[in-house]
Amino acid sequence: MELTAQEITKRAESAFTDRQEIVSTWQELSQMFYPENAVFFGDYNAGDEYDSSLESSYTTLARRELSDQLNVMLRDRKAGWFEIDVEGSEQEQLSLESKQWLEHSTRIQTRAMYDRKSNFTHATKMADNDFVTYGNCVLSCVHNLRDNTLLYRNHHLRDVAWYEDYTGHIDTVFCKQELTPRQIKELFGDDIHPKVEEDCK
Repeated sequence: MELTAQEITKRAESAFTDRQEIVSTWQELSQMFYPENAVFFGDYNAGDEYDSSLESSYTTLARRELSDQLNVMLRDRKAGWFEIDVEGSEQEQLSLESKQWLEHSTRIQTRAMYDRKSNFTHATKMADNDFVTYGNCVLSCVHNLRDNTLLYRNHHLRDVAWYEDYTGHIDTVFCKQELTPRQIKELFGDDIHPKVEEDCK
């Protein structure tokens, strides 16, 4: 079933409205453990003293150290923290050539993820901070605009809402993005509203 833009917008608004209570909890957690991310009900300005309400830096240091440990324990690049493989009994039937191909593919995937333009290291570091603070994080992986590298992004929980299906798997995701006219043109090319084109000029 195809939905119109208006129907999609209505579902998105409903998804963001349904999670207002948890957003309040996230804001309180941010103010205590992650003050630089405490912008669930407003925007952060560069001149704001975001940690002025804290009596001690202990909570923020504890959050930072725990998030750093996630990277050390789970994504040690030197140790090789993942590999491309097959599941179950198929592993026993692999030929030498197949195993070599899987090892080669793992190296290619590693290079793609750690490419400087992929933003993987920064995005996962931000996601680690979200995870230890809220117990949740939102990462996306797409091709970049030039379609020559992967692009990893960590999204602020304020800007994302989702629905789960009967089995508990996420099947619908809504993500808010504020884009400048230039970014809109970069993303959609010439297929944009004349007013946006005028603003770009």
